Amino acid sequence: MKNAKRICFITAFTFLGFSGSVFSACGNPDECFAAGLQSMDSGKFDKAVTFFEQASKLKPENTYYRYALAVSLGANGDYQGAVKGLKEVVKEQPDFQLAWNYLRFFWIRSGDFAGADKFFAESSKKHSKNPEIYLNRSYILFETGDYHNARLNAEKAADLRENYAEAYFLLGNIHRKTSD
Repeated sequence: MKNAKRICFITAFTFLGFSGSVFSACGNPDECFAAGLQSMDSGKFDKAVTFFEQASKLKPENTYYRYALAVSLGANGDYQGAVKGLKEVVKEQPDFQLAWNYLRFFWIRSGDFAGADKFFAESSKKHSKNPEIYLNRSYILFETGDYHNARLNAEKAADLRENYAEAYFLLGNIHRKTSD
C-alpha cells in the first residue's frame, strides 16, 4: 500500500513538472519541495512532512506545497491533518482531481464518514458540475453501506464526465452488493 501511495504521489508531481534530489537543508521553497518529494519517494514520510511544512511556510500561497504537506501527513498516519489540509486545497482549487481523491482516501482512513459525507454534500451544492465530488461522495456512502445514495452519486458523476471508467467501476461494485 505504501508503494502504491508513493508511486501515485510522485507520479502526480512529476506530471506537474516537479522533480529534485534531497537537500540536507532547504533555503527556498522549491528546494524544500524537491527534498520532500525525494523523502516521500524513499518512504521517509516524517522527513517529507518537515520539508513540505517548510516549503508551505516559505510560500503559503502555493497550493501544491500545501497539497504535498497534506498528503505527506496522511502517508505518515496523521489522517485528520491530511483531511484538514486537503479540505483547504479543494476549497481553493475545486478542479484539483487528485486532491479530491486523496481527501476521500484519508477521510475513509480516519473513519469520520459522517464528516466526509457532510463535506462532500455541501461541496456538491457549490460545485454541482464537478464529477469528482460526486464520485468521492459515492465511495464514502458505499463504505457506510448506503448503496442507494452511493449509486445516485456515482450515476451523477458518470453523467457529468463522458466515459468515466471509475464511476462505472463503482456502479458495478454497488450492483454486486445490491443484487443478491
